[in-house]
Amino acid sequence: MEIEVELDAHDERLLPGTSADVEIILRVREDVLRVPTAAIMEGNKTLVLDDGELVERELTPGLRNWDFTEVVSGLEEGELVVTSLDREEVEAGARAEISEDEED
Repeated sequence: MEIEVELDAHDERLLPGTSADVEIILRVREDVLRVPTAAIMEGNKTLVLDDGELVERELTPGLRNWDFTEVVSGLEEGELVVTSLDREEVEAGARAEISEDEED
């Protein structure tokens, strides 16, 4: 959706043709289960760590934005969701474990 905005006050920091990303909040829900939007794959599926194995789970999404997506069903609170989907070896059926960040 393209929205055009005119500003009343002159601000030297804004140059002609400047663009911006805008999020318009239409609804808000409190106290819901949510996951990072980047953790959701095509078809509203995500990977969950279940007893050392990555398991594909289909979920029903609710409200979403660029950062988070509400989970209406398909996941339970406390389940571990994979957020590093960009790695080739991260797929359903792969063995996995939680790694702790090393202390410096």
